[in-house]
Amino acid sequence: MIRRAGLVVAVVAAAVLATRVAVVDALAERRPELAAEMWPTHPRVVTARGFMAIGASAAAGKRPPAGVTAELNSTIRRDPLNSSALLVSGTKAFADGNLGRAEQLLLAASEREPFAPAPRYLLADLYLRQGRAQAGLAQLDFLIRRVGSTAAALLPAMVQFSRMPGGARQLKSLLSAQPVLREQLLEMLAADPRNLSTILTLAGPQRRSSAPQWQPTLLAAMIANQNYNEAHRVWLRFAGLPAREANELFNPRFRPNGPPPPFNWRFGNGSAGLAETQPDGGLHILYYGREDTVLAEQVLLLPPGRYRLKQERAGAMVNLSWAVVCLPMGPSQEAPANGDLHFSVAAGCRAQRLELRGSLADVPTTLDTTIRQVNLVREGAP
Repeated sequence: MIRRAGLVVAVVAAAVLATRVAVVDALAERRPELAAEMWPTHPRVVTARGFMAIGASAAAGKRPPAGVTAELNSTIRRDPLNSSALLVSGTKAFADGNLGRAEQLLLAASEREPFAPAPRYLLADLYLRQGRAQAGLAQLDFLIRRVGSTAAALLPAMVQFSRMPGGARQLKSLLSAQPVLREQLLEMLAADPRNLSTILTLAGPQRRSSAPQWQPTLLAAMIANQNYNEAHRVWLRFAGLPAREANELFNPRFRPNGPPPPFNWRFGNGSAGLAETQPDGGLHILYYGREDTVLAEQVLLLPPGRYRLKQERAGAMVNLSWAVVCLPMGPSQEAPANGDLHFSVAAGCRAQRLELRGSLADVPTTLDTTIRQVNLVREGAP
């Protein structure tokens, strides 16, 4: 009876071990972090973890960390048929600029471990940097289908490839089923307004209600680069609005859920206070009077002339003021918000920023008020 019980225990233990091995083997390539929790010292876990680290390092143009290399070398000594040796040598050749040798080693590593992502990362990076579109896209296609958004380590190489003739169109097709990875690529491209054509190709038509983070990033970069009129045309496209002149204030009633800044309102929300639109329109302001802050702002493209900003409000406007700043670093004209703001736009001022400011009070008090709407009226020539 005891022997039979022992045999049953042994069989169950073997089954559990076999199941654990099978599960870890299955997870090692796709989810190395989860496999590592189950069996951190398993050779396939060590190898998969090392592959991912090496792929990320190579995509960043760096050699793999010494600890990763040492761990892989230890695995190699225990498993001579493991492809890690080829991968480590290929990574070193890549980092040293010996691309021909790197390609040979990485292809050999990929043949030995057909489903391992790291050799594919490196080969894709190598091919895309060399402008070998079809070869690079083939590796990217494998990675995107197998590891999805984890292919983000290749974003720097994808940025370079997207700038090549026809590169953006090819990447758009490849990333059509990977919206997260596409948004990450667009966010990286958006920091440089010179990528505008590439960005518009990759993004395609935009829904009016959609305002992903890369859009305000791109528009802010264009404003910083003083591409004011082009930024306004792009903003209209993102917002799904018809072509219109940029010589008026947008959303004077503070309607919620409109297009993104900078040609619509940007509102402050922090330790100094907050400003937020109301469901039926109007701007609710809560200002604590403890520090200077900007509670609302909008970029304008007013032609030269004299203007008056007036408002309808419900409540006091103590320690608040309206100001107009000529961009990029021009003079500022300011007046207390309990009255109208009269200001002039000079001939050389191509763009302006309208700001609702909160100013530090001698005795800080909380201000809770609402602005129903503002009106901007041109009063005459400069």
